[in-house]
Amino acid sequence: MPRVLIAGGGFAGAALAVHLLRQARAPLAITVVEPRERLGAGLAYGTADPEHRINVPSDNMTVLAEAPAAFTDWLERTGRRQADPEGEDAEETAARGRGRHYSRRADFGAFMADLVAEAVDKAPSGSRLEHVRARVAALRPAGARAMATLEDGRVLQADQAVLATSHDRPVLPLAPAPGVLCSPGYQADPWDTARLAEIDPQARVVVLGTGLTMVDVVTGLFARGHRGPVVAVSRRGLLPRGHGAFAPVTEVPHSSYPSTARAGLRLARRMVARERAAGRDWHLAVEGLRRSAEPIWRGWPVAEQARALHRLRAAWDVHRFRIAPQLAARLDAARRDGGLEIRAAALAGLSAEGRCLKVSLRPRGGTPETLVADAVVNCLGPCPDVTRRDDPLLQGLFAAGLARPDPHRLGLDVDGTYRLRDSAGRPQPALRAVGPLTRGIFWEVVGVPEVSAHCARLADTILSGAADRAEAARARA
Repeated sequence: MPRVLIAGGGFAGAALAVHLLRQARAPLAITVVEPRERLGAGLAYGTADPEHRINVPSDNMTVLAEAPAAFTDWLERTGRRQADPEGEDAEETAARGRGRHYSRRADFGAFMADLVAEAVDKAPSGSRLEHVRARVAALRPAGARAMATLEDGRVLQADQAVLATSHDRPVLPLAPAPGVLCSPGYQADPWDTARLAEIDPQARVVVLGTGLTMVDVVTGLFARGHRGPVVAVSRRGLLPRGHGAFAPVTEVPHSSYPSTARAGLRLARRMVARERAAGRDWHLAVEGLRRSAEPIWRGWPVAEQARALHRLRAAWDVHRFRIAPQLAARLDAARRDGGLEIRAAALAGLSAEGRCLKVSLRPRGGTPETLVADAVVNCLGPCPDVTRRDDPLLQGLFAAGLARPDPHRLGLDVDGTYRLRDSAGRPQPALRAVGPLTRGIFWEVVGVPEVSAHCARLADTILSGAADRAEAARARA
């Protein structure tokens, strides 16, 4: 029986397992190595904080192309939509009916666990899934197969091994002064809601970063009654935009694909102007551009991709990764009331003085300043250079020459069938990667529908290869 090992059981790993179970026509053994108790949640959907909401309506959380409203159906069937009235966008629901629910992220994690269980129960081939609660410490080829060594020393073999790990913990862009990392006021993990809940309601809080993770932290603080000043800092001081009304969008036709980053910016501006002239929201233009983002990105040479990352990425991210209108309204109210301040500045230093922390900033075009805080929460995101991430599995692959970074060092270099390229650029037949680690190659592999579509493609590739090998074995016999 062919065996597939999936390293990582967050959304990408669980989605790949679901597609394999649903698509396999001959028995398949799937092993998912994931330390968490439940498959499908991962870092994004494993949170228990009710303030952490999905950033798109429930109908946009499509895992299975043939059942686009499956999550909405599940919410209604389980009563979770009715139990969470704050997630409803009343204006959107009145205009377009159900499916306009900005659900709690924990609910989607529970949905994915149910989806995995259903896929196992209804697998047409009788395939089976094993969940090993551990972490993969090392991957390497073993002849034509793959071998995984777990942190506890166990060794597992498989015909195909897929790296489906996702986002790392945030890192600081500089070395802090002694005493900072062990200070009770420094919060290195923005998803540790138990520690965040211990922040005094009157505390002076500085949040490093102004992206989606900052939104989670700040809305959670204010929901718990925080009354002290909160300052969020990033180099550009850009905030994620809130969602507007959803409507059908038009993808960019192939004949209009921009050949350069500058042309892409001009196209985006024309699309926004067209939507506004039609009385529609600008974000529909971004949605249309997003759906064509992968082929546009892959059609650019590396130098043009690098130019887009340097010049346009920050603006793209705050328009592409929008937030629920409920959360946007809370942030706007907090800024109007003076409880939240956004600063555009570079982090110049971080030191401890007694029980306080000092945050040194270099504002854009301004005079350096220092903020004194009782708590500092790191929401800056993972190390931007994959070769410097504190991940023994990745570092082991690099050291052994079994993998190399993509040209922008956002993640791993893979070919069109998701095979890892070794240090010489040769595809590894039994080692693959899927999900956010392949963003440098495919770009649009972050949202649920896009990640799941890639997992479906990879599942088809794996199963086709297994069928070919089985047919060859029968011919030899």
